[in-house]
Amino acid sequence: MKIKMKPNNKQPNKKPIISPIDSSLKKAIVDGVTTYSNLNQRILKLSEDKIKICLIKNISKIEKRKNWQNPFTLLISIILTLTTTNFKNWLLPKESWMAVFFICGMASFIWLIISLFEIKKKITIDQIIDELAGTDRNE
Repeated sequence: MKIKMKPNNKQPNKKPIISPIDSSLKKAIVDGVTTYSNLNQRILKLSEDKIKICLIKNISKIEKRKNWQNPFTLLISIILTLTTTNFKNWLLPKESWMAVFFICGMASFIWLIISLFEIKKKITIDQIIDELAGTDRNE
């Protein structure tokens, strides 16, 4: 069984015809486009040990921003316990159990306040980069 192929009558590499209307439209579109360039970059050449030291020093500052969550959760739990529980005389009198929970609640409240003050000592990514570069952008 033989298959006959028809010759290709299309002309390859035929350029499209551009009318004056198309070129004026293209010019109007290009004239209406404004481009901006901001290609200023800082390139840092650093050794691995300098990066490790900087990150180890600053990672604790970054993690301190989340430290408020533990005392807050504990304080909420203690407040809910104090408001919903009828303490029983078990190993200690019920007044002592209430005092223990109250003292723990006060301690977690103080811990929460201290943790909230630690948030103010935040550090940003730009500050870490400036420390790595040995510069200060505030100068």
